[in-house]
Amino acid sequence: MTVTGRDGIRIHMIPVPDLLSQWKIPVVSRILSVICLTVCMVRHLRRAETRFAWVQAEQIYPFPAAYLLAGEWDARVILDDPSLLGLFVEEKLKRRRVLRPLLRKSVEAFETLLFRRADCILCSSNRQAEEIGRRTRRKQTQVRRLCNGVDPKEFTVAANGTAGNRIFFNCSLPYYQNIAALRNLLKVFARFEDQAFQDYSALVVVNDAAALPSDLAVGIQSNPKVHLLSNQPSIVPWLQSCDLVLLPYEAGHTTTAGPRLKVFEALACGKIVLGTKEGLDEVAGCVDGRNVVLCSDWLDMAAKTMALIQEGDSARKRMMCDEARRFVEAEYSWLSLANAYESITETSSVPARD
Repeated sequence: MTVTGRDGIRIHMIPVPDLLSQWKIPVVSRILSVICLTVCMVRHLRRAETRFAWVQAEQIYPFPAAYLLAGEWDARVILDDPSLLGLFVEEKLKRRRVLRPLLRKSVEAFETLLFRRADCILCSSNRQAEEIGRRTRRKQTQVRRLCNGVDPKEFTVAANGTAGNRIFFNCSLPYYQNIAALRNLLKVFARFEDQAFQDYSALVVVNDAAALPSDLAVGIQSNPKVHLLSNQPSIVPWLQSCDLVLLPYEAGHTTTAGPRLKVFEALACGKIVLGTKEGLDEVAGCVDGRNVVLCSDWLDMAAKTMALIQEGDSARKRMMCDEARRFVEAEYSWLSLANAYESITETSSVPARD
């Protein structure tokens, strides 16, 4: 929440017990969670003495509370990077032929209702901005793209080089697009074996190894060249110890925040990123052969990865690593994003509420 004036940003953390997650009822538990969150936020912040010029909701779940509070304070409301709930319905209910289309329509109507009540919607991708802009169709709602970024002081280039053949992949579970990418990564390694290519090692970092699907856990454990790490306090040292970052994401997954963050982190550490179009096309400024390596699919990625490793320590690869770091520093550092955000929250940038 940004207060009137230029005294920075004040954040209130409101604990909300997640008791409803035990019910395991798709969509229904989410709806009840939204109601619980709304009640807790409004009840807590109504007692706050400070009045705010802007109220920002992180994704769509706290938006009803943010909207109610903004109305009380005569403030403007920002909806930040709203997740498209229809993707959740499609994934969780893909085998329910009757229930899925009914819930999908209901979810789309709910989303559109909320979108049209925001003064400003921040989207982290062009694809998302176009979709939401099509659904708002309201001049009072501005849809702005504000991409993710990285702190260059945290993700830094390691002083000591490595052998040039160590592969890194960071997988956040249980998001289905990341699981699909991990499956493709194991296909890449299987391709290495088919081609009798042994000059590699790989590091897979996950937030919770217990959440891995059983077939993926077995596939990782059965490959002696792949090392699995879980629940690490920081991925930075592990990322710095590797050379190549593979992002074999699949077409059709429109939730691309995860891939983008992985791209920024890897580029900031001066690593060569090999990604499919789905993992790279929402990072404006990526150039194949300059700061990234674009692959058509996991099979193409396997071939290009083997070629890069066999190339050894070349001037071309060193140039790509240097360009990767410069690219992030210039375009996607937290400082540049903070300046862009400040321009969005200027009073003159968004029309007054009705």
